[in-house]
Amino acid sequence: MTQDQGSSQIDMKWCSTLKGLNGGLYQKIRDVYSAFVCNHTCPSLRSCPRGECVKGRICWNSDLYCLDNRRTHFFLRTQKVSCIEKRHFHSGIQCQCNKLNTSVNKQSCNEIRTSPPWRIMFFGTDDFAVESLKALNNNRIHGSSVSALRVVCSKSKGLRRGKHLDIIAPVQRYATDHNLPVSPWTDIDWSSGYDVGVVVSFGHLIPARVINRFPYGILNIHPSLLPRWRGASPIYHTILNGDKETGVTIIQISTKFDVGPIVAQQRLSVPDRCTTPQLSSLLSVKGADMLLEVLQNLPERIAQAKPQERKGATLARKITTSMSWIDWHSHSCEDVDRLYRAISYHVTLRTEWQGKLVKLYKMADPEITQGLYIPVSDPQPGQIVFHKKSKLLCVRSKDGWIAFEGVTLQMRKKMSAQDFYNGFLSRQKSSQRHSFCSACNNKTQSLLKTRS
Repeated sequence: MTQDQGSSQIDMKWCSTLKGLNGGLYQKIRDVYSAFVCNHTCPSLRSCPRGECVKGRICWNSDLYCLDNRRTHFFLRTQKVSCIEKRHFHSGIQCQCNKLNTSVNKQSCNEIRTSPPWRIMFFGTDDFAVESLKALNNNRIHGSSVSALRVVCSKSKGLRRGKHLDIIAPVQRYATDHNLPVSPWTDIDWSSGYDVGVVVSFGHLIPARVINRFPYGILNIHPSLLPRWRGASPIYHTILNGDKETGVTIIQISTKFDVGPIVAQQRLSVPDRCTTPQLSSLLSVKGADMLLEVLQNLPERIAQAKPQERKGATLARKITTSMSWIDWHSHSCEDVDRLYRAISYHVTLRTEWQGKLVKLYKMADPEITQGLYIPVSDPQPGQIVFHKKSKLLCVRSKDGWIAFEGVTLQMRKKMSAQDFYNGFLSRQKSSQRHSFCSACNNKTQSLLKTRS
């Protein structure tokens, strides 16, 4: 390969994919690689009619030359090329028919776009992700940022209760209803080329081999101000911790959860006594709007992405049943209120009465409870009083009274607070039996330490 041939191929093919990046970096990468190719003759250089490649090798999409894969990685390692340039690099030199340890066709550099509309592959599962999928689909039909859209979902789960019932994820249901192509997570269809991936509340760690298929990587919409609340349950922990401010962060994902560079971030005040579903709805709309803004100028936004700060990183662990137990001696009224607003739509609050499990429903507004007259001279944590006028079951916490409208006693159906009083509490003679047991475990203790 002569220097003129090498420079020509790079100018026309690979370097065209770097448009939109920093001008100086574009020139540097082009010049360095041009010199590298011309000064390092590859022993496996061979004719490549139709642009085909020998297994384990990479070729120019010029139907002329093949380049040894090991030399490619040597260049990337010695020249310290960043992740985004690596993706552009690989995409630019892999031919359309190249097969490297897979049976899936690769994109040619001619197909890599530098401006909208984009071909997008969407990874998502739950209701939070549906809002972003709606925005992308509406833009595909009426806008100018999206030209093609494919959806990747987790496999539908099933329950057997007399008969088999399929549980279809909200994202898959929306995609099916709107005639969008859907691929299962375990068998993605790569027959078409895609420019960028978008992942929203997906629940799976996406490996590097999938990320590297997209010239612009994969964008993730995360409902927190990263690096705060990395992990599976950021909205739950935002409310549980009593945060006054939250937001949405769009990052470019890596092979670890929620640690990629920040492409966009916006702040949002948390409304008073907001519940997880309410805050989730607000953040999903905000995230969808931010995503469309980023797609309008994608190459520049990715080039300007900033790494996350190490300071202030917190982990939002997955919500489990063990977090729902109330410790009446340690939890304050505010603690129980946050716990109820954060997780009760996912896991019901729990306590114990006479050795039996009790689930608590429909917590009353603390301001209403504080205005109730409860004639108890020396209340103890866990003590139960039925307030007949409001028909609420009042329970004493560490520093005050909280109230619930309904309960479920172990092995029994859900009942109102009045039914629980008439059927059980009114028949107990000992005042000690009118108390819930403080069910404290390692999970509740760790939550208290986190909030203190």
